Amino acid sequence: MRADVTVIGAGPSGLIAAREVAEKGFDVKVVEEDPEVGVPNHCAGLLSLRGMKEIGVPTDEAFVENYVKGAVFYSPSGLSFTVEKSRYVACVVDRELFDKYLAQKACEAGVDILVKTKAKGVLFPSDREVAVKTTADTINSAFVIDAEGVNSRILKSLSLKPIEEKYVLKGLQFDLAGVEVDEEFVEVHLNRKLAPGLFCWVIPTGEDRARVGLAGRNIDAHRNLEFFVKRRFKAYTIERVRGGLVVTSGPIPVTHTRNLAVIGDAAGQVKPTTGGGVILGGICALICGRVLAEALEREELGSKPLLRYERLWREKLTSEFRVMKAVRRLANRLPDKLIDYFFKLIIDQGLDRTLSEKGDMDFQREALSTLLKAMPKPLNMFIKRYL
Repeated sequence: MRADVTVIGAGPSGLIAAREVAEKGFDVKVVEEDPEVGVPNHCAGLLSLRGMKEIGVPTDEAFVENYVKGAVFYSPSGLSFTVEKSRYVACVVDRELFDKYLAQKACEAGVDILVKTKAKGVLFPSDREVAVKTTADTINSAFVIDAEGVNSRILKSLSLKPIEEKYVLKGLQFDLAGVEVDEEFVEVHLNRKLAPGLFCWVIPTGEDRARVGLAGRNIDAHRNLEFFVKRRFKAYTIERVRGGLVVTSGPIPVTHTRNLAVIGDAAGQVKPTTGGGVILGGICALICGRVLAEALEREELGSKPLLRYERLWREKLTSEFRVMKAVRRLANRLPDKLIDYFFKLIIDQGLDRTLSEKGDMDFQREALSTLLKAMPKPLNMFIKRYL
């Protein structure tokens, strides 16, 4: 079997990259080990409207469940502040329907999605060709895109350094009904006992409904989430339980080798602050798809186009990832009492208004840098020790 480009994994990043190449008239095959795109669904599904525009996805389709204007942040002791806009800034999506929408658009562009097909390995017969061995056949192509996700088997078999296990957190979430929530605001609860390394979240999906979850390192996720839900809500009904892995590492050192590119969660193109990867991974997927399409048009095969992909996505996002990773590293070291102190400073100095003005769900560098610079000098010196 032959293709111009073979994509491993039919998640958002893989489908976006595949669509970009196919729209230029090239033969693209996507191999997906699961029998159905979008299943199983592991994602919280909170996506910024700006980010959706960046990756070329509309926000008025059936996969959108709700829209939100901001978030309420809670410290371990219950202090809180709100970051909000006057307009909607994010949408909550049903990830199964969202992924199916991306698959539909990819197929309309000419992509061939092969479900129930597992990639077993990658071979390089020559500098201008790469072969993907699958459970069904071997696909020979000019380029391969690895979009498998955090547990990429292909990445681990190559010379590229995969995501370190210490940055992969166990996550769990409940879909709840019959709960009291503000439909326009997400909740973020910081608590090192329940969610060390990340936080607990409450994402409203509609009237009296919410997606509630947490992620952390070395935790009993089910027990901790049950405790959080019972403490947060007086009444609720659990409709669905789903788990997954959350990446907080930031990008891996190198995201290509020879004529193979790595994108999305497999590449660590995920926000270290929140573990969200659809938008930034999607932006990198767009870059990758466009670079490979241009290379095929010029018949420029081999590794040079992949060097261009690496340079372009890093030029766009390296400063963002650097600040987010530094803030995640700092947050992981702070005890709950110091987190409470940070919250008090933010509230007393009105920095929540600064965050509301400068904040962006995906491009967080400006808001986070402004926040850190506003800390008192002794505390700023403490922060610099860890950053």
